[in-house]
Amino acid sequence: LLYQAWVQQRFAGDRASLLIGKYDLNSEFYYNAAASQLIAPAFGIGSELAATGPNGPSIFPQTDLAVRLRLDGKHHYAQAAIVRAPRGTTDQGGRRSALFIAEFGVKGRTAIGVGGWTYSHRQPRTVPPGVIVTADTAASHGVYALVERDLVGQADRPGHWIGFMRVGFSDGLTTPFGDGLQLGVVGHAILSGRPDSHLSIGFATAGISTAYRQSNPPDEAPLVKSETMVELTYSDRVTPFLTLQPDVQYVHRPSGLRDAPGVLVVGLRAIVDWKVF
Repeated sequence: LLYQAWVQQRFAGDRASLLIGKYDLNSEFYYNAAASQLIAPAFGIGSELAATGPNGPSIFPQTDLAVRLRLDGKHHYAQAAIVRAPRGTTDQGGRRSALFIAEFGVKGRTAIGVGGWTYSHRQPRTVPPGVIVTADTAASHGVYALVERDLVGQADRPGHWIGFMRVGFSDGLTTPFGDGLQLGVVGHAILSGRPDSHLSIGFATAGISTAYRQSNPPDEAPLVKSETMVELTYSDRVTPFLTLQPDVQYVHRPSGLRDAPGVLVVGLRAIVDWKVF
């Protein structure tokens, strides 16, 4: 399947750009570079937006058509997009919905971004598994904020550490998650003589919405207010073409189940940089 295919035209002295095509929303919105080293999905885009609609918005692994406008200044930026929702995200009339999203930010040693989103059509209310789905719908919308700050060292120099915080809130009716929070730090070139050695530590929590918890059947396991997780990951280029990234994640009360045991996830990501020419 084709993942992304778009064209982009820059104008106004390279300070503005217009993008049209099949587009990953999370490549520019609800994104900050310091969190990108972490593998857990919540560090890419908050769960309260990622879980909207039957198939989520236009993010990995299913994207759709979009129009995005971005304006860049020396110290500020602003961007907005209209993104067609992937198939399966329709209203009662079978019409495809569209996601409207906008984000404004400040660049610098402390970078701050604030965004908001909403869908063009009302969405079906989300209910826990085993609960009968009704025809009830609700307006799907939310807001988020991103903060990223240099902590130690300088960019592109060994021993550069960056901290980040992200928080988001949704309507809590069209997604199981009413809010989300992610915190973390990332260190670049942390080992002497190894410029590609990076260490990241992150903490994330996904708040289970009140409406979702209250609709859970009484005979099912009770749901708590949030699912939390912590991740530790290290990456390094071991050969000119191969980067390895061992990763450890621990999830506390997965899916918000009060009595569920914690889950330990251990993985290894390999990135092959294969250049044909």
